[in-house]
Amino acid sequence: MPSVLTPGELYKKAIESLQSSADPERALEGKRYFKPEEEVFMLGLKAARIREKAREFYDLIKSHWDQDQAVELCEKMIPNKYLEAKAFCLLVLERFVSSLNKKHFFQIKEWINKNYCANWSTIDLLCCDILSPLIAAYPDLMDEVTSWTRSENRWLRRASIVSFIKPAREGRYIDVVQKTAQKLFPDGDDLVQKANGWILRESGKTNRERLERFLLKNGKNIPRTTLRYAIERFPEKRRKEILEKTKK
Repeated sequence: MPSVLTPGELYKKAIESLQSSADPERALEGKRYFKPEEEVFMLGLKAARIREKAREFYDLIKSHWDQDQAVELCEKMIPNKYLEAKAFCLLVLERFVSSLNKKHFFQIKEWINKNYCANWSTIDLLCCDILSPLIAAYPDLMDEVTSWTRSENRWLRRASIVSFIKPAREGRYIDVVQKTAQKLFPDGDDLVQKANGWILRESGKTNRERLERFLLKNGKNIPRTTLRYAIERFPEKRRKEILEKTKK
């Protein structure tokens, strides 16, 4: 394998490498975790193995590539139907995330618009490891991301909230998180409702009382799926009390 690869060459070699580790039985088992409409295709690699391969290939190009070449790799690879290929290129891009800028942000948005990230695994990886650091670097992008709550694309709507998972876990952007969550309460999409509950749960890790006040104040407007995810870490007795108090 050459020490310097173009994005096109790396793409071809990475696909060959991923396919060489394919496990059809594991692939069939893995598809159970996705909804039928997500149309997921899998090779059957463990997440740890994909990360290992991404690290191996990154070591070959880290002294030669910049962020534009990493984005070019994703432009070629993220349309690939296999979940592992999408994860691989995003894991490589993650290594260059501190050098990404607003131009790259809008390229990434197009990947979502074109449904190249049309499953919860890919969109969540993209949001947490790529979009979240970009928002931190360019806070004015926050309004753009939260505006996606109005999108017809379910994956942009999921991204509008999942992009804030990591900071919410640390007690940051809580006002933004709660306002965005409220905008998504009327959303009937199960994958959006679950993501909304997930971020509310994470936002409560640093201040459970604040989360509880928010849930009780908005309870009758919160889908039960979202609410159950949000209170998942509460003591059982308190979970039951909150569910009772927020009955519609």
